[in-house]
Amino acid sequence: MLFRSNGLTGRHYFYLTMGHLKPVTGMPIQPVWRDGDHEVFLADEESRKYGQSFAVIKRREFGLTSIYGGNEPIYNCLINPGSINLLTSADKTRVKNMFTDKTMFFFDHIDLPDEMKPKKKSERQEGFLNLGSKGGGIGAGSQVYCLETADNDKNAKRFETFRAMSIFLDEWFLHPRAPIVFKSSQACLRQSFETIGHMVLGGSCGGETDDEVQALKNNASLVEDMINDADALEMKVMFIPGWLCINGADEIDDNGRKTGKKLTFMENGYSSQEKATDWIMKRRTVLERAKDKSHFYNFVKSYPLTIEEVFEINKMGILSPEIY
Repeated sequence: MLFRSNGLTGRHYFYLTMGHLKPVTGMPIQPVWRDGDHEVFLADEESRKYGQSFAVIKRREFGLTSIYGGNEPIYNCLINPGSINLLTSADKTRVKNMFTDKTMFFFDHIDLPDEMKPKKKSERQEGFLNLGSKGGGIGAGSQVYCLETADNDKNAKRFETFRAMSIFLDEWFLHPRAPIVFKSSQACLRQSFETIGHMVLGGSCGGETDDEVQALKNNASLVEDMINDADALEMKVMFIPGWLCINGADEIDDNGRKTGKKLTFMENGYSSQEKATDWIMKRRTVLERAKDKSHFYNFVKSYPLTIEEVFEINKMGILSPEIY
């Protein structure tokens, strides 16, 4: 059943009214309405209606982990008492950070009256949240597991033993065993032939370190194969371009120098595609002048304007520097 409040899905309404996020400054802030988030929640709702997995290819720092690493597992815990919710990412550090900075931060700061909050919380092991059934309260008996699935093939199949209401695979492009995690997770989302749970895969294609860049080169073709097989895999795919939901930027002149002024490409939650795209293209022009083209390539992957750019740039990584 689908729930709406003035055009918002139930999950989006919960996110805006109950949730808190951890920004760079560290102090809790409430999410604000953004057109990009609105489209994500609507597409997610549609994929649930048809029993599809939901794959999101996005620009860097869009905030998808806040939605699916923070909002989604806690929403399911409270709305579906006794449910199991699973999270994973590309490596142990990302798994730990997602659980601490997204899941637990969202849970600890949830905006509910004291009498409605879960009465008991147990964290007996790292990456595990248990809303104990003995304590009562909404969500009693629900659990969240944030597990490492990247180190080897056995760990990549760790979700097989669960029956899950939700699964989130973060940093899809960097995960060396994403297809294995995806395939091994499908059965635990079903009851007989009916899909009950929901899986989301998300990530950007930009990397900061040499190891990340190499991982992207190695894994991009695997992700592209999954995208091409989306219909067969019962997967809905969404692309979030580099211009969407850019709230702040340094103004730069035609030579790429910062002027000291600050810009925003959003107004009342609505994105300005034209202004943000102009800034991106100006930045690309400057980076393309550099002798080391890797900075240009990584910026394109971090803030792509089309889904084709995501895969075209990574395919170039197969070639040697001389061929560049």
